[in-house]
Amino acid sequence: MVAPNDGRQHTTAFTSQGTVDGVGSVTVTLDAGPYYASVLNDGTFYGPVPFRVTDGDSGHHWQVAEAVRRFVLSLNLPGMTADPDLHRIHKLPLRSMVELSNAAKDGIEGVHYWPIAETVGAGDNNRSDVGYPVQIAWVKSNLRRLSVNSEWLIARERLRNSMGVCPLPDAPFVHSVEVRPMTLYSDEAFDLSVDLQSLIFVGRTEEQDVVR
Repeated sequence: MVAPNDGRQHTTAFTSQGTVDGVGSVTVTLDAGPYYASVLNDGTFYGPVPFRVTDGDSGHHWQVAEAVRRFVLSLNLPGMTADPDLHRIHKLPLRSMVELSNAAKDGIEGVHYWPIAETVGAGDNNRSDVGYPVQIAWVKSNLRRLSVNSEWLIARERLRNSMGVCPLPDAPFVHSVEVRPMTLYSDEAFDLSVDLQSLIFVGRTEEQDVVR
């Protein structure tokens, strides 16, 4: 069963997309956008699992970065902007505050993503174990308040625990995702009157070696 992800999971109405008897699959046609998926088995619901419908193809590192961005958007995290224009992929974390302050009229807010150099390890004679790290930084104006909003910590917890058996639906070649917590607060960010928190998502995959 599938339902649009509009940020109100408790009132979401699911639509049956098909039935599988034993091992099998169901092909569905959906418009691009965020959704929840759930499975009903012997009267028990499993899920919901957030995912996003997309298309296109590109290099693996870019796909991981874009998949992380889309997955974060699909979660509709409390307190985090849902504006796709304020979720941006960068080459490097440079001039981020300037871009966000120019884009947001009510203060600095947004989420930045940037790829970090991949790691490559030997898998066997034909394959390599490759990790594609993507760091995200969530910044938001705090009006120089030091009090912690519960949404701030809830969103971080959901981000950290969001990866399941299908960690990045938009990057099916990724078999697992490692989440590394980073700095929660920063004196430099407070000087700019913003809160800052960050995580690194490492998408792991196996790649066929090129024989020369």
